[in-house]
Amino acid sequence: MRLAKNLERLGTETAFSVLAEAKKLEAQGKEMIHLGLGQPDFKTPQHIMDAAKKAIDDGVPGTAAPVEMCFLNVAGSSTGSFLPTGNLIDSIDGIEVTCMDVAMPMVIARAEDFGLSGHETAEQLDTDRAFFERMEQIRLAAAVQMGMGDCAQSVTPKFALVAADERINHMTVRYFMPWKTHPTLAVTGSQCLASCALTPGTVAYPLMQSSGATPIHVILNHPMGSMEVITDYQIRDNEFIHHSAGLVRTARKLAAGQVFIPGKIWDGDAG
Repeated sequence: MRLAKNLERLGTETAFSVLAEAKKLEAQGKEMIHLGLGQPDFKTPQHIMDAAKKAIDDGVPGTAAPVEMCFLNVAGSSTGSFLPTGNLIDSIDGIEVTCMDVAMPMVIARAEDFGLSGHETAEQLDTDRAFFERMEQIRLAAAVQMGMGDCAQSVTPKFALVAADERINHMTVRYFMPWKTHPTLAVTGSQCLASCALTPGTVAYPLMQSSGATPIHVILNHPMGSMEVITDYQIRDNEFIHHSAGLVRTARKLAAGQVFIPGKIWDGDAG
């Protein structure tokens, strides 16, 4: 196999060289404290362990590297309008809903209007076929009013239920994909739900006690934990204006491999 000429310029990774020297000194009976590659010789600080535990408890997938994400200009990103129907609340089939588009077009309703608490497990909701049938009727009717047309074969708009939480800046949510209950909560949907909770006049607004801060940390409680959405916004003339939303997710290596490229396509010379 021919390698690119630039590979010849690569030297030994410094950290490996230092580790090799440290191993030599250890072989001579000298005590070493490793602060480079591998595990350090001291306990992880408590605040770091607490943060990792909280992320796991909140349903963040895995214990991999944290990734802080910030989303800009996501209001109306799919339909062209923050409120696609032009209304803060629409009544469809006797159920009040808020149709909103922030990162994801959504139809949001109060759980109690369906005779639910909003604290049901994903499994409990998935077995409630009567609820799913009614939800789907409302979702499809809302899609037409949102200018999205016939969405019978489309997974958007998404649907969500909201319920009150006694804690400041907290709200309980259940998110649907839409024909199955999401086990946690989608990153896109979380931004829309946080915005709905902060917008005066929506179905969600009375359900969350807001601290009034901006940016604000909105905690959305889902079946497996919670998701924190840092929302930067302002209220101007009683109108919600979305600036950005931030979340913390994780990233981990999924796969590694080799790609074999025919010589007629690439001769291996990076130059």
